[in-house]
Amino acid sequence: MKKSIFLKLFLGYLTVSAVVLLLAYVMLFPAHPKPMYGVQTVDAGVRWLQSLALVGLTVVGFAYFLARSFSRPVHDLTEAADKVAAGNFNVRVSLRNKDELRNLADSFNRMTEEIRRLFCELTREQEKLNSIIATMPDAFVTVNGRGIITEHNRRFVEVFKVDRPVGKHYWEVVRRPAFSELASRTAAATGSQAAEIEENGRSYHVTASRMTGHDDLMFFFHDVTELRNIENVKRDLIQNVSHELRTPLTAIKGFIETLEEDLPETHRRHVEIIHRNTDRLIAIVEDLLVLSRLEDRDMRLDREPTDVAQLVARVASIFEHRAHARGIALQLQLQHEIPPQPVDPFRMEQVIINLLDNALKYTEQGSITVKVRVADDHLLCIDVIDTGIGISRENIGRIFERFYVVDKSRSRRLGGTGLGLSIVKHIVVLHGGTVEVESSPGSGSRFSVMLPYVPYTPTTPHS
Repeated sequence: MKKSIFLKLFLGYLTVSAVVLLLAYVMLFPAHPKPMYGVQTVDAGVRWLQSLALVGLTVVGFAYFLARSFSRPVHDLTEAADKVAAGNFNVRVSLRNKDELRNLADSFNRMTEEIRRLFCELTREQEKLNSIIATMPDAFVTVNGRGIITEHNRRFVEVFKVDRPVGKHYWEVVRRPAFSELASRTAAATGSQAAEIEENGRSYHVTASRMTGHDDLMFFFHDVTELRNIENVKRDLIQNVSHELRTPLTAIKGFIETLEEDLPETHRRHVEIIHRNTDRLIAIVEDLLVLSRLEDRDMRLDREPTDVAQLVARVASIFEHRAHARGIALQLQLQHEIPPQPVDPFRMEQVIINLLDNALKYTEQGSITVKVRVADDHLLCIDVIDTGIGISRENIGRIFERFYVVDKSRSRRLGGTGLGLSIVKHIVVLHGGTVEVESSPGSGSRFSVMLPYVPYTPTTPHS
């Protein structure tokens, strides 16, 4: 590189000098000089040639000096740049001359120092990240666009009992269809995805996401075995207790109804209180059983093509008499041209029943409006809008928790269990949808159930 720059500069300077000498020769010596005789003429010619040779040597030396003085700093800068590119950020360029090349060298040194500082900072952050990944309790692995494992931590090796997983395809290590499906889903999506897999008798919640600007995927395996065991124990306890309570409560209710017929008016009021609270206990037991089934991880919806508008109208008719008796207008705004949707009709009836029952409990006057519509061509929306007491902002975030009620005295008086909205949310989530709430105290509430909209009737009704 140095010789190449020097040679180009030297030849350039030499060419310019030769042209200058040639022009001088042509100007000083005419093409046809007058004949001159004698020794003086010969001596003059010899002296001219000697002078010309001396000037030529001087020009060559000067060209060499210029080429050398310019190519050396360029060579030093080039050599330093090569060292920086190779990872040596401590190299510096020192030039004695004070010109543009010196300024360039100073800028190069400042740039190198900044690169060194940033590289050291990046190295520290990388070491910190590697330390976190290596010691984290969750298994971690990255996979490139060809499905080959590129990085992992020690926990990953322990979970899947594999030696040297780097360089292997992920399906050679994690032999679970659910994981392969998760990888395919994540590669095609923009956000993070999740799934659950079983490995060596333990349950893992797997979170996957695609690295920004890359096709590489990263996966985190969180052990949820103990959590699942607790959930199973809790579910079994609720089911067993609910089943054990159902029989005696039903018997108590039957005897109370018999007693009510023969008791005097004074005692009958007491029995009515017992009857009402027995009904409330039975409702709680039934809701607990429903919620327990919905929370079962093996729960499957019995989907079939269903006219959702007709289903909503059928459920609303059950509440017409109750709403009319309280002076509340029950209005329906149904989009009837919606094609049948793949939903579980029994579970969707439970959703509408719970939402309407909740609206009636908390609406003293005015109206309740039920809408069925398609939004943005991809969402089926069921809105239940009331003019009731409304919900404060701090309560909105908790109303879907089990046994949580906004107005405890009203709920107790009207026989609420505090489980209705929790059941609604579980059913909607199982359908792949969401529930949104808009409300403020004194302004009523709007519950919106949003389900994936299918513009045709699917050929496979069950899932």
